[in-house]
Amino acid sequence: MGSVMASKTRRGPPAEGPLDLDTILQALRGDDALVILRRLADRDPEWARVIETMAKGVLSAVDAGDVAADVLAELESLRVEDVWDRAGRRHDGYSDPGEVAAEMIEKVLEPYADEVEHLVGLGMHVQADSLFRGILRGLYDFGIAPATPFRDEAADAVEEQFGAELLNWRKRLPSHATQPRLDAFLAQFCPKWADWASEMLRRMR
Repeated sequence: MGSVMASKTRRGPPAEGPLDLDTILQALRGDDALVILRRLADRDPEWARVIETMAKGVLSAVDAGDVAADVLAELESLRVEDVWDRAGRRHDGYSDPGEVAAEMIEKVLEPYADEVEHLVGLGMHVQADSLFRGILRGLYDFGIAPATPFRDEAADAVEEQFGAELLNWRKRLPSHATQPRLDAFLAQFCPKWADWASEMLRRMR
């Protein structure tokens, strides 16, 4: 509890001595920095353009390989015991283990889906394209990995989610996710699922 409270406490600069820029920056919290950036942007259009360019540079750092590794790690952390605890008869009906596993997978991917929408909304289509690639690679790597109790329950759900993400990629970024580019991506990074996934895309035109 103490460490959490400490993280929420403003870190003030030393009481004595000159306040150099590095000391001041280390004392700032995230919301302090946001206020300063907003004031600079409002004060000078040239500064606003500089801030916009730098911010886009930070946001553009989307590496598909890193995203795939993160997705895989989060999926690997899911426990079959949680599936069994939530499956079965409930007051609102019966929950199939496969359906529960699918819900858990969707929950893992929600933040990634939100980030895709955020990037698309900003017009950062190259970055959103990379994010889709990472999501799909992470799902594929999870789906073809050696069997585990959770993976056994989630096998159908993983492939269904993979197909949904693939279709959403084409829908949200049609100029990037053309059929030839999707086929090339599948052949290179998802070869065991490439045939059925490419055929699904052709049927869904």
